[in-house]
Amino acid sequence: MGLDASMQTLQKIIHSPRELHAWFPTELRAGYIFLPGVTTVPVGEEICVWIQFPPYRAEVYLTGLVAWRRMRDAPGMAAGTGFALRPPQVEELTFLGRLLTGDIRPLPERLHARTRILSPWSCTVVVPHIGKWSAAALTEISPGGARVELSMLPVHDGCLVQVSLPWHSESLHTMHLAWYRSSGGQVQLGLSREVRGMVHEREWDTLVDAASRHFSSQIISH
Repeated sequence: MGLDASMQTLQKIIHSPRELHAWFPTELRAGYIFLPGVTTVPVGEEICVWIQFPPYRAEVYLTGLVAWRRMRDAPGMAAGTGFALRPPQVEELTFLGRLLTGDIRPLPERLHARTRILSPWSCTVVVPHIGKWSAAALTEISPGGARVELSMLPVHDGCLVQVSLPWHSESLHTMHLAWYRSSGGQVQLGLSREVRGMVHEREWDTLVDAASRHFSSQIISH
């Protein structure tokens, strides 16, 4: 079973907008973020910054490159890392902006923990009742389903969708479409495994467990 290429993940837990502003003293939309106190990741390395907000039951993943490091504090300047964001990440930055201003309420509690696939898995999404399919990328996985990104495909809420993961699984996984969003010619699909009597449940659970263990092995706490 192949997994995504190794990418270190810097984990940061934030408890308030004030704490978030202290950790991000730069303009988010400038294309980079200064991460104070982070000095262990080499310049040029691609990393993910995983920010968790327990009071809001929310989390954000930002990916990019370590552009530079300041190894020691200097007068008026803290030690830390300059993190150059990989564009566009508009949705993530918009969400962070709302958190900084306190313009958000706690999100509903999730039924299942999700695992982000930092180097998305190639897959094929099929809508069997209309005979249409599209190449796609699986970006999140959980015991309850997955999130995939693809080009436009005719779908509607609740329709059955089949996902083939040729590099990771021999089975064709059948799910319901829970939600979809479109932006810039791309579509994100939220897929739910709320289909009774599925044949390949054990194989899916193995995929979820392997993805979770791999993601956890790359975490750098801060």
